[in-house]
Amino acid sequence: ALGLPDDLPGRSLTLPPGEPPPRVAVLTPYFREPLAVLERCHRSVRAQTVPCDHILVCDGEPRPEIDGWQARHLRAPVPGRNFGDTPRRIAGEAAIESRYDAVVYLDADNWFRPRHVESLAACHRANRTAICHSARTLHRIDGSVMPLLQRSDNTEHVDTNCLFVGAE
Repeated sequence: ALGLPDDLPGRSLTLPPGEPPPRVAVLTPYFREPLAVLERCHRSVRAQTVPCDHILVCDGEPRPEIDGWQARHLRAPVPGRNFGDTPRRIAGEAAIESRYDAVVYLDADNWFRPRHVESLAACHRANRTAICHSARTLHRIDGSVMPLLQRSDNTEHVDTNCLFVGAE
């Protein structure tokens, strides 16, 4: 349900043992997604091997069910009609005010595999870069991986869901 297996493809780094993980906010804009899709997205954040705080921002049509989740739920009063850019900005400002070490982005209709944030945080620490990114995989409805390779993927194009932005 969350895009298994977890060992696909490429290299996945781990944080050094004993080092405290960074404080990470996952920013998710949403607009009219079914509740089941939002729940899958949120479950993948809760399942991360590095604890993350989930900040969801509705784009004009809030889902009151989210208020009961272990997440921060913000509301834009009207739809921005700009593909989630305004809610991402609102979530980003909330993360800056809360002084997170880093943010990662997760579209509402996507999910992370369990070690996604940990691997990006380890890449950030190992390379001392402000921004890190991962490759992406595309999945069928049943969660199985689609054997798709797009030449520009991860070189000319990095999907928003694959970005890690450090505060330093």
